[in-house]
Amino acid sequence: MRSLLRKNAIFFIPYIIILAFSLCLLLFFDKASIHLFINRFHSSSFDFFFTYFTHLADGLLILFIGIIFFAFNKERSLFILVSFGISSAITQILKKVIYHEQLRPSVFFNDLSNLYIVPGVDIHGYFSFPSGHTAGAFCLATCLVLSGSNTKLQLFLLLYALLAAYSRMYLSQHFLVDVVVGSTIGVCSALVVYPIFYHWMFLKKIFPNKKNAGK
Repeated sequence: MRSLLRKNAIFFIPYIIILAFSLCLLLFFDKASIHLFINRFHSSSFDFFFTYFTHLADGLLILFIGIIFFAFNKERSLFILVSFGISSAITQILKKVIYHEQLRPSVFFNDLSNLYIVPGVDIHGYFSFPSGHTAGAFCLATCLVLSGSNTKLQLFLLLYALLAAYSRMYLSQHFLVDVVVGSTIGVCSALVVYPIFYHWMFLKKIFPNKKNAGK
């Protein structure tokens, strides 16, 4: 695992630093204060950008990407789909069963005059913890990083996942703690599946079944 992280340091080192910084914020400040501070910074350009960018982390889109990969690389496709399935299951159990009473910012803040809401965005009020969009984005990004070899692509994938996470806070769909835990679920799901899945695929290549061996 250490060699895997070192090989993909361009993705993981900045992520770990940002994660540590976020955890420090959560340790010293409450989630409401953090969110109201983030909510102060907005513009019409950001409104437009994040309103549409956040959809790039939709679960159905990530599922579609995983299926599309099947036509080009079956192993990578299955890796993405299995990892995303585990990530989604954990997220939904936490969101809908264990922490189902966690309110999203729009309901958490009774006085909406203190909260900027992006015009035209369908704001949800419940099932805040953790962020499913963030978990999906980081799961997809981590899967593509681990199964690829392009170091330049690692920064692009990290930026994609970070922007997806920030979009959830910018649109007041989630708190910082929601996206922090969501990102951790997404990354860890891919990291857990990777050695198991690729070890199994590697053994299949070394020890093909009798049908393949006879060809």
